[in-house]
Amino acid sequence: MAVAILLHLYQPITQTEQSFREIYNACYLPLLRLIKNKRNSKFTLNVPLSLIQQMQRYGYKSWIDDLKELKESEKIELTGSAAYHPILTKIPAEVAQDEIILNEYGIGYYLGRHSGFEGEAGILIKNLNGFFPPELGLNSNLVKLIDSLGYEWVIADETCGHKRGVYSLKGSKLKLVVRNRDLSNAIAFKRSINVKDLLYFTNASYHEGKDLDHVVVVDGETFGHHYKEGIYILDTFLEELLSREIEVISVSEFVESSEQRESVEIKESSWGASDFEANSGILYPMWNHPENEVHKLQWDLVGLALDNYKNVNKPFSDGNETLPIWDFSYLSKIQDESERKFLKQKILLLMAIHSDQFWWISNKVLPTGEVLFSKNMIENSLSLWHKYADTLGDPRIHDQIIELSAKIREIMLKYENKLF
Repeated sequence: MAVAILLHLYQPITQTEQSFREIYNACYLPLLRLIKNKRNSKFTLNVPLSLIQQMQRYGYKSWIDDLKELKESEKIELTGSAAYHPILTKIPAEVAQDEIILNEYGIGYYLGRHSGFEGEAGILIKNLNGFFPPELGLNSNLVKLIDSLGYEWVIADETCGHKRGVYSLKGSKLKLVVRNRDLSNAIAFKRSINVKDLLYFTNASYHEGKDLDHVVVVDGETFGHHYKEGIYILDTFLEELLSREIEVISVSEFVESSEQRESVEIKESSWGASDFEANSGILYPMWNHPENEVHKLQWDLVGLALDNYKNVNKPFSDGNETLPIWDFSYLSKIQDESERKFLKQKILLLMAIHSDQFWWISNKVLPTGEVLFSKNMIENSLSLWHKYADTLGDPRIHDQIIELSAKIREIMLKYENKLF
């Protein structure tokens, strides 16, 4: 019997420095220590560029170094994802591909090599076998894109139409890994839980004598940030698993050792939708709710920007193949002014379409009782949109972005006490 644990570590690029430092001390630092010291265990981590970039910005290079060491020692495996956490199913394929490739480049910059296979200048990151779609938003078009980029498996929620396990996908080499929703949500949201409650899911009675293996997929911030006792609960849970001779393995090991189920197709899904919401066609309740008028304006904003998106694949100038282009202070090293402007505009747009701007205006109530509303996070997102607008040469589009931002500010105040 085995359990694979995938931890999604992420902060939006609009996070404040104070909050980031608090989350680092409460969660990221002790979590990495726990992983490093946990015997006979392997973990799968999704650590997108958005998080690593802020780790570097705020001086946590030692954390990045430790993460790299854990990867090189194969204590952890990393997944591919999108650099700035947009909902990939809601944006054009060429933009989604740019997000994914930028993420590969970014984690390669921090955690990989700065040379190619033959020693040429470039960024190289190896063994990104699996893919974590932000918010577990997945549909057949995204499956095709992930497959075309060479990934071997993708994580999904049970709302994709299939129970936990590993499946072949029709017309694709990609494997579908469906998380155990019950166990994952028990860890993520139940605050009075004890380890015995979690171990129930490993009992044969829960499985009716079959399918004894699990994939757990949760936010890494569950441990220490969302839940103050989370680090202790995770540590105790892992020790109980090991004492019962239940292996703690990576998701890639889980895929390799699991019996492949029948070849299937999937329904579009996310990990935020309940079964009732999914059956009602509300697949993204925290990010695109039909009754949320601010969501509509936000998606109008995204649509306006993406209509103007120029997917020009300009190669890096000679000598610039390893620049961290998301850190605009490095763009001065690029001699071509048009290339500098192009890269800044493109990166700002890829940042601006992140999913948290919708999350923090959703007014949804989590099982923990938290209400998802934050004026500060919404304002930070609008400020990012303004920075993007300032890079545009078209005053018409610039003014439309500013106008939509003003409408969002005008009506968002009434959402503080309105729940959907």
